[in-house]
Amino acid sequence: MRKSVLAAASLIALAGITGVVHAQETGVDGAGELEVIVVQGIRGSLGEALRIKRDSDAIVDSIVAEDIGKLPDVNVAEALQRVPGLAVGRDSGEGRRISVRGLAGSFNITTLNGRRLATEDPGREFSYDVLASELVSRIDVTKSSQARLYEGGIGAIIDVRTPKPLDLDDRTSQLSAYGVADELAEETNPRLSGVYSRRFANDTIGVLVSANYNKRALRQDEAKVTEYDRFYDVDLYQDGSFELLDGTIPRAFTLIQTNEERERYGGTFAFQWRPSERVELSLDALYSVYDTTNTQNVFGNVLDQGNPIYWEEPTTIAFNADADGNILGLTWGDDNDPDGPFTRSEFAYLDNEVYTFPRITETLLVGGNLEYRVSENLASNIDVYYSEANRDDSGDGWVLKARTAVNTASYDWSNGREFPVLTFSEAPGSQFPWTVGWLENRGNDVKDSIFEAKIDNVWEVGENLEVVRFGAGVSEQNKRNDHYRTTAIDTYFEGKAGDDWFGLGEHSATINGQPFTLVVDALSPIGDSGFPWERFRSFVIPDYVFTNRVDDFLNSGKSTGIPTQWQNLNVDEMLQWLRNVGQVADGDNSDDFDLLAGTLSPVESYSVEELAAWGYVETDIVGEIGTMDYLLNLGLRISHTEQTSNGASAAVREFYGRFLSDILGVTFAEGTPVSESKSYTELLPSLNLKVDVTDDTVARFAASRVISRAPIGDLRLALDRPNFRGGNIRVGNPDLDPFKANQYDATLEWYYGLEGALLIGAFYKDIDTFIANGQRDETLILSGPFTCTVDFCVPGQSTSKTFSLFGPFNAEGGSIKGMEFSWQQGLGEFADQLEGFGFQFNTTYADSDTSLTDGQGKELPIEGQSEWSYNLIAYFENDRFGARLAYNWRDQYLLISGSDPVYHDPIGWLDASLYYNFNDSLSFNVYGGNLLDSEDKATYGREGGSFNGYMNFAGYTGRQIGVGLRAKF
Repeated sequence: MRKSVLAAASLIALAGITGVVHAQETGVDGAGELEVIVVQGIRGSLGEALRIKRDSDAIVDSIVAEDIGKLPDVNVAEALQRVPGLAVGRDSGEGRRISVRGLAGSFNITTLNGRRLATEDPGREFSYDVLASELVSRIDVTKSSQARLYEGGIGAIIDVRTPKPLDLDDRTSQLSAYGVADELAEETNPRLSGVYSRRFANDTIGVLVSANYNKRALRQDEAKVTEYDRFYDVDLYQDGSFELLDGTIPRAFTLIQTNEERERYGGTFAFQWRPSERVELSLDALYSVYDTTNTQNVFGNVLDQGNPIYWEEPTTIAFNADADGNILGLTWGDDNDPDGPFTRSEFAYLDNEVYTFPRITETLLVGGNLEYRVSENLASNIDVYYSEANRDDSGDGWVLKARTAVNTASYDWSNGREFPVLTFSEAPGSQFPWTVGWLENRGNDVKDSIFEAKIDNVWEVGENLEVVRFGAGVSEQNKRNDHYRTTAIDTYFEGKAGDDWFGLGEHSATINGQPFTLVVDALSPIGDSGFPWERFRSFVIPDYVFTNRVDDFLNSGKSTGIPTQWQNLNVDEMLQWLRNVGQVADGDNSDDFDLLAGTLSPVESYSVEELAAWGYVETDIVGEIGTMDYLLNLGLRISHTEQTSNGASAAVREFYGRFLSDILGVTFAEGTPVSESKSYTELLPSLNLKVDVTDDTVARFAASRVISRAPIGDLRLALDRPNFRGGNIRVGNPDLDPFKANQYDATLEWYYGLEGALLIGAFYKDIDTFIANGQRDETLILSGPFTCTVDFCVPGQSTSKTFSLFGPFNAEGGSIKGMEFSWQQGLGEFADQLEGFGFQFNTTYADSDTSLTDGQGKELPIEGQSEWSYNLIAYFENDRFGARLAYNWRDQYLLISGSDPVYHDPIGWLDASLYYNFNDSLSFNVYGGNLLDSEDKATYGREGGSFNGYMNFAGYTGRQIGVGLRAKF
């Protein structure tokens, strides 16, 4: 595939020497020139965005930096949420991904100066948190398609632009330094950036460099219910006389405190050489490193008593249910007859868990661009670039779980409480010890690379046929995702270290000259509940490992009745203790701990290679309809895609578990490479009509055929880790078709003043092919020998397991329709006393129609689509002072489809910023994020269903305040 791209690049380069080209940009400037206009202040930024929108030959919204290195918001994604129809998905309170008119992920294309950036995300979506906002001068969001634009953006094409040196004054420099305080994390960290630009050789050469450094501490407190059981039967006396049948009970209620350290640094370089008016050569580079360390402290599984797959069913002592069978309160555990014939579980289980999720990424883009004006009417541009993103954390993530029990536990979720009241008969760990549970080392190595060469041509014809554009291009993208996991899951499991079993009691050894004592205990001794062995025997974790203290969890009255503090496992202490346990087993130089190391999982690893080639022709036709001027943009794009999915098939080396019916894990033999290929060609016509109805009124209509390629992660030829108890395996699907749609847009735009505009639009997207996720018809059978993880099951057995497949598949299409409204107004036009005051308001309505349904047969919308959303910005500005208050709100939206869908609740975010100019060079700046400390919440169900309104998660991230200085010379 690489040879094909290089050959195509050579042809393009040859054509550029003798032909006519122009850079493929968004449809913002009529001739496609990359235009950088430096504006200052809030009003200047809003006014310039209106000018860009009015002059464009497509339906475009723009965001313009208020000054060099000063985007209206401190985060690129959060700046985009001010655009009508755009909504932002936040990660720990910080904007990361966007959706346009309800379409997220692969439905949108993000480019940097017209070039696609590689990403370490599993799909095609772009994570905006890897890009510092100080690097951005302008963002254009093109919602109607044009032939010269990348195919793939059914939602929109978002082009992030950085400044060029020859567009700036000589010796332009900007420095900013902030201290940023995060409320919940209780830390203040630096945010630094700088830009410097020079001109040389009589302004024919320009060089620009920028650098940025940002460190941030984040904390999120979250309560979560991962699933519900709607078939829970209550038999208080264990006599077969049920007090409640098919009740609904929550499972696995967990309290999660996430602490995260984020560090980002990088910079850009730009070189321009303009030896004459006919020739310009540009070289650009971007490099960004984003390093995050995420630790989750979990007090969990406190309601995991209704799940007989994982634990024995509990002994219910008391319960409270409403008329619909929803169990609002339950007490379970010790029924005062632990050896009785009907007792199934004589206590309640609890978990103490710690997860680490490192994310260490590098993003690189290097490109060259040659513009050449062949004649007065012909211009040419050749663009070649390479982009790469890497993520390397193959063995840095850990899952460490401890477990204990209490005699009885209860919850009370009555009276409309958001969180339940939790009660334990004694302090966890005071009667039953904390023992070793699940241990796993895991991570991903990801490499994504894009090599692209393109040629774009502009022929300025004149007369009514104003411009003809034509061009071609080819790109190769390769994404590889290698999964690493612990395979020897029986290491340290239920009193086993390596191949050594430990009986109950103390075991001592000398390690590095120091005495070390290991204790093995069981939650249930031999004979309890009629079993001829002790249950849940494991290594007792000493108190000194629990030094990771969680304090003030969901504080300030946000919760009552749940624990607000607990001692959690310390990762470093736990890992060192596990090393010592291994040495007790085998003596010095034990390799037991090494068995936990993550190794490559061949059946979960994959790569996808994609070659895309395109050509297009496009015209601008101008004329008059009566007294009204019009511009008609007509185009046709042809796109050909070849994709190859690579993976591995592997036989089962062995299953792990207590019994044949209780499989805990599997290891696979060496993988055998497998691959599947698919190709398709699409013809994509487009039409954009702009009519100047009056001097200040513009009407537009757009129609086009568009596609969005399937998410790369969905094309994987690989399995996700199987849920062996549940009998499901999540898989990819290399045979996915692209999303295809016919889309239509119409707008009416009234620019009635220097700072006033009223805009209304309607859109309709008829998506005739769709990708859905759900249960597939196929099954997968795995066979292999069985290895016992406890010493009381029968060794040497073999088994076969049949798994249902869950994942993406080609489904029937759907549609999205809606309207957008925007009003921008400077109030000084009405009264001198209001000079400097103004506002910007926009709202979007979107409704989708799909063939997807939940388990109750109710139709589901498209994931990520809010029916209503709006943004309101109020501002004031004069020569010295400026302030902005921005509120962003979106209605509920579908997070996860399926039989039991999850909806995110409505949410609003309030942000603010202000500045004071000491002089033309120095200003004092303050900004605040999430000033309302908004609750991030999701629930199961909507408008009916067994779990309607049941909580999935609810959390808080706290406020953020930044204070700093900006200097410009």
